[in-house]
Formats: sequence, C-alpha cells, structure tokens
Amino acid sequence: MLTKEQLNAIDKRVGAQLRARRHKLKLSQDQLAKDCGITFQQIQKYEHGTNRISASRLAQFGQVLGVPISYFYGEIPKSDPLSREIGLTGAAVGVAKLFDACNKDEQRLIKRAISGFGRPARARSGANANTPHRDAA
Repeated sequence: MLTKEQLNAIDKRVGAQLRARRHKLKLSQDQLAKDCGITFQQIQKYEHGTNRISASRLAQFGQVLGVPISYFYGEIPKSDPLSREIGLTGAAVGVAKLFDACNKDEQRLIKRAISGFGRPARARSGANANTPHRDAA
C-alpha cells in the first residue's frame, strides 16, 4: 500500500508534467482552464500537487494538450516508491507509452500477439500435459 507521502509525490509529479506540457504549448493557466471548463486557480492547485487530478480530468488534459495519459506520469525511476510498490521498471513505462500511442486496432493486435507470453509453450499451444510430443518415441 502506498503511503500518504508516496501519493503526494505522485500528485506533484503529475502536476509538474501538466505544467511542463502547458508551458511547451505556450498556454496560460487561464487558457487551459477555459479549455477544460474550470478555474485557473484549480489549474494552479493541480500543477502544485495540492489537489489530486481525477482520472477523467487527466484524460481531458491529455486530450486538450495532445498527449496520452501516460505522459503525465513521466519517467519513473527504479528508485521511485511507486515503481517499487507495483514492480514497474523504466522499460515497462516505455512499453506502456508506445502502446498508449497506438490506435485501438494496433492495441488489439499487440494484445493478441503477447497474450501467451510468460506461459509455458505447451500451455500456449493448448497441448495436454499427458499427450506425448509427436517426435517422442
């Protein structure tokens, strides 16, 4: 379970990413707030990590700012408490970002292609453990 301090660190990271993307697009807090139907004060609170951003609001920010939701989590270093808690590596974050950038058809193909990874080959092929291999004598 994540501690309150760990959750606050995540909120601050997400807020910092929100601010960085807004700056990159040269948007004011007021403009972003208007685009999202909220006050600029709320943007300030989100950017400072004072208020938590809900999943639906994060999706809205992603749409308005032209980035996937995963963008707001940034790179998660291995030493980060969140990555230790859920076992997330830098490579996993990279794969998630690439997957998130794919369209739904590509995501469906990727899911199908990797669905058997991590299981024994016999389980993937549906072979019965009691059935001998063809080449077995």
